[in-house]
Amino acid sequence: MKLSLILCVLALTAGVFFAATQTIRTGQTTAAATQQGLASEAAELTSALEEQTSQLGTLQSERDQLTSELESTRTLLAVATAENAELLAKGTAEEAEAAIASLTGEIEDLQTQNRALEDSAASAAAQIAAAEASSAEKTEALTRSEAEVAQLIEETEQQAALISERTDQIAELTGMIETANTAAALTCQEQSDALLAQQAISFDPGTTTLSDSSIATLEELAPLAADCIRQGLRLQIEGHTDNTGGAASNLLLSNGRAAAVSAFLQDQGIAPDAMRAVGFGASDPIASSGSEADPSLNQRIHLSWLPL
Repeated sequence: MKLSLILCVLALTAGVFFAATQTIRTGQTTAAATQQGLASEAAELTSALEEQTSQLGTLQSERDQLTSELESTRTLLAVATAENAELLAKGTAEEAEAAIASLTGEIEDLQTQNRALEDSAASAAAQIAAAEASSAEKTEALTRSEAEVAQLIEETEQQAALISERTDQIAELTGMIETANTAAALTCQEQSDALLAQQAISFDPGTTTLSDSSIATLEELAPLAADCIRQGLRLQIEGHTDNTGGAASNLLLSNGRAAAVSAFLQDQGIAPDAMRAVGFGASDPIASSGSEADPSLNQRIHLSWLPL
């Protein structure tokens, strides 16, 4: 019952972990793409900000130059006005009128230049204000992008920590199951060895046909096998022969006998995917032909219980 509960917990945890991992990977992929996009946008904004700053410096220089020219024009206008007044005071009326006409033309030209300079200065000031506003907007956008990137990095780190925690939990549960399976395998091995020690599984000579006594043994073995399989174990049925006959024929005979045991247990309700039948021929004897032991002992079926 404890093992079943552990298996259920592991299955649920693995499912949750898999779903969480998929979500996290998707979140990480999205976060990485968003972060890359924001980083690219941040680089573009920084480049644009530097360009706007350079243009701002140029416009400020032009404005300063235009302001200087405007002051010079105003000075010339003042000088021309003073000269006009002086001529009116000293010269004749005709000379004064001629001078006045000349100076008036110069004044008009200077006023036209002055208005042009004022317009240029106003335009430069407007451009500078627009550049400053654009620079502020780009700086604010860059700040927002950096904040979003920082948030995505924090979320990615949190998800990584969650993955690590779930991995540790699964490793702990896996260790518990492996420990339980190892203990169950030892118990089942002892029980099946004890049963076969009382009555070995045998066959009619040279065939894969089970003897009558072996059928009774396997019928007694079936419920034990079913219980062990429910505990998460797998049964390996190993066939062995003596060295009488050729290696190929012995191998075929041992495979056939192991398969016959598997087929009988399937008829007793044991799932075929919970068993594995394999023949070893005469490659693993337990009694050599030169010893006092009976060489026929090498013709045997051995059952091994393995954790899944």
